[in-house]
Amino acid sequence: MLKRAIESNKQRKVILKRPTDNFDLSDYQLAILYQPTPKFKTIFLKLKEANKNIFIYTGSKTDWNFLNNNQDYFTKKAINKTEEYTANYNAGYTTFITEDLGFSNFSPVTDFFGDVHFKVPFETLLYQQIGNYKSKEPLVATLEYNNRRVAVFLGENSWRWRMSSKIEKKTFQSYDAFLNKLIQYLASNKHAKMLEVENKNYYYANEQIKITAQYYNANYEFDSKAKLWIIVTNKATKQQIKYPFALQNNTFGVNIANLKSGDYSFSVSDESKKKTIKGSFTVLDYAIEQQFVAANKKGLLALANQNKGLVFYPNQTKKLIKTLLQNKAYVTIQKTKEKITPLIDWKWLLGVIALLLSIEWFVRKYKGYL
Repeated sequence: MLKRAIESNKQRKVILKRPTDNFDLSDYQLAILYQPTPKFKTIFLKLKEANKNIFIYTGSKTDWNFLNNNQDYFTKKAINKTEEYTANYNAGYTTFITEDLGFSNFSPVTDFFGDVHFKVPFETLLYQQIGNYKSKEPLVATLEYNNRRVAVFLGENSWRWRMSSKIEKKTFQSYDAFLNKLIQYLASNKHAKMLEVENKNYYYANEQIKITAQYYNANYEFDSKAKLWIIVTNKATKQQIKYPFALQNNTFGVNIANLKSGDYSFSVSDESKKKTIKGSFTVLDYAIEQQFVAANKKGLLALANQNKGLVFYPNQTKKLIKTLLQNKAYVTIQKTKEKITPLIDWKWLLGVIALLLSIEWFVRKYKGYL
């Protein structure tokens, strides 16, 4: 079932090997270990040395004492009694994009009864369900630790799931796509940036500060369900402001307004803070004369054409002067302004005249001319 489902993707090939076979691990991207027993001891050691990603299937033939002691990720206190588990889909799974194929309606898988304990951080894709009881015990889980990716499927007979999906969907495609997403995650050794942030180094105090981000899951698919936050810190005052990102098409963006001039640092992270990117920018005082250091040639030409005007360059000053002198629209205009003021308004002059007349009359009277 695994071979057929995985090879439904024509870019993948599955080679079946026994744990005692001699082969070169460097030829393979991923090892699927089906129901490990002590016969797997050598292969476990080689996989650990090569730091290869692994996918472990367990079931009624698994030796849990061996498995607990030969990997560092999880243990199970299993008793010598098997149990049938149905699957309960975890809608909050975030490692890569998945969908519920109706797992709760699939036939149960079988494994030894017991509690599973993970020693490292992990994420549950499917929970165990016994009858009507929905537990929080993992049935299918994934983890990434020390640059190694691991998945575990705690149950055998999962081939029935592929058949159930075929009956429900009339095709194997849905289940094969689900399994291949899990294989894609495990087979990849790339560690590309899952969070990318874009911003400018400088902004002006009168403009909105726009910062955009891209968030990808472990399969490098854009994750539109991610919740991103940015914390902006003023380096001088240490004052912090927190903003949420909004989804805009296939990009997350945030617009920040009303920041005073100064230097700022910021950190962008998802809600779980698994991925964080830090950066900085400077807000400059707005000076309009510094915004434009060159003439807008295209705009000026358009303005001139629209108004039937002409364009002159700095080396054409003589041509400009000649054009202005010859242009009849620019003729010399002389204006005359006449202001008439009545003499009676000149009070000081009337006073002088009256004084002079009085002096003349007094002199004439004194000399006897009158």
